[in-house]
Amino acid sequence: MDAVDLDTPMSTLRNIASLSNDNVSASRNMAYDPIFPMIGRQERRASVFDPVTQGILTMEEAQQAFDIFFENCHPMAPFLCIQSQRSAALVREASPVLFLSVCAVGARFWQTANSRTNYQGLHENYRAIVALLDSSLSRLLLQPSLSDVTLDHIRSLLLYIQWMPVEQETSGICQTRYNDISAWSVLGLAIRYSIFLGLDRSAVTPFSTPNPTGPEQEDFSRLRVWINVLTCDCHLMLSAGLPASVDPEPVTMIGRAFAAHAKALQPDDSRVAAISELVAIIKRAARSSGDPRLRVLDAASLKKANAEFDNWEAYVLDLKAHEKFDMPAPVVGKLTDKAIDNCQHNQMPFTSLRSYRLAINSAGLGSMLSRKQKHQHQEPMQLSLLQALDSSLLAAAQTIFALANETNTQSWTRQSDSLASFPLCPFTIDETALDRFRFSVDSSWITHSFAAVFLVLCYARGAID
Repeated sequence: MDAVDLDTPMSTLRNIASLSNDNVSASRNMAYDPIFPMIGRQERRASVFDPVTQGILTMEEAQQAFDIFFENCHPMAPFLCIQSQRSAALVREASPVLFLSVCAVGARFWQTANSRTNYQGLHENYRAIVALLDSSLSRLLLQPSLSDVTLDHIRSLLLYIQWMPVEQETSGICQTRYNDISAWSVLGLAIRYSIFLGLDRSAVTPFSTPNPTGPEQEDFSRLRVWINVLTCDCHLMLSAGLPASVDPEPVTMIGRAFAAHAKALQPDDSRVAAISELVAIIKRAARSSGDPRLRVLDAASLKKANAEFDNWEAYVLDLKAHEKFDMPAPVVGKLTDKAIDNCQHNQMPFTSLRSYRLAINSAGLGSMLSRKQKHQHQEPMQLSLLQALDSSLLAAAQTIFALANETNTQSWTRQSDSLASFPLCPFTIDETALDRFRFSVDSSWITHSFAAVFLVLCYARGAID
């Protein structure tokens, strides 16, 4: 008992149990059997859930899956560390669950990444990989231990939320498992793991507290993961009306310092920091309106949120004005050269800006766009609803237009000011943008589809000609 510290009831008892287990393990390890060596529980788990050990993938295929993920999927949600987690062999050794999770995403896009066709060909052993993944993540939910609460396991949960496995019922036709309740449930576990680790504080503190050595690589890794948690939380609130759980404001206060740091990875960290500011705008609107799900927004709160979106967009599109944020000249050049060239109008965070605009502005248009009974009297529309309709239409049209050949990053600012500024010619698909979009997080398909349906609904209800 001399080694026992008093803590919460569970922690105190766990401490005693760990001391007891240490003594038992020590006594067992005194006699080592070279023929039947003792295998720890974690080693057994790693072996059971390892697709290479199970003969489902070769190491060469595993590395190919990692290459597919980092080259195509990672830019859509850059919360893994491309410096330390690019190697399949190293991740397999450090975190078997994360290794399996990345392999599952890469195997989902196996043929998509290796051919220029629309066919989403899965790896031949994809179902076996998914079965392993299901068992692995189910254990994190149903049979977790203290050692399971790690940053890499949070990453695994976030990978699952954003690139869920697909089911292939008939040849060539795949359907994702993605749905709001599934994503919300898994995200809830990721949030609890994050809070247990103190990620809400430890991810922010290194960038807000003066330190002679500055933030380390692990500090950047933690913040990227925490911002992705915030982003998923916000998106589910907007797309499914499910209440958000975490506050993005502390991250917003240090976001630009994080993106401008010499150790930041560009353009990914600039995008990550920018999207955290969008999440904060949404959170402030929810707080101002009194509706945590943002389904009922008063005119003043909506107007303020739209103004903040405008200011954010102006800032991001004019990164050369970074001097006003007191950033050193070398950092300004670093950000503009690398971030602005890769910050495309049809990539994150601009895709998020449009989906957020559409979600909050269309929320109050339900009565206007609902089916009308015959001879039903049409009430005059309030000015605030007209403004919300205009903002919704522009955001929805931009979502479609962003994938067209008739626009590009240079012309986007003048073409996207209003619907009237769009080219009058028929749009043609930008195949490069479409190829990139195929690897988007699953929720992007929801927001893109909603934009198209919203435009059709407005036409069907006579809101537009």
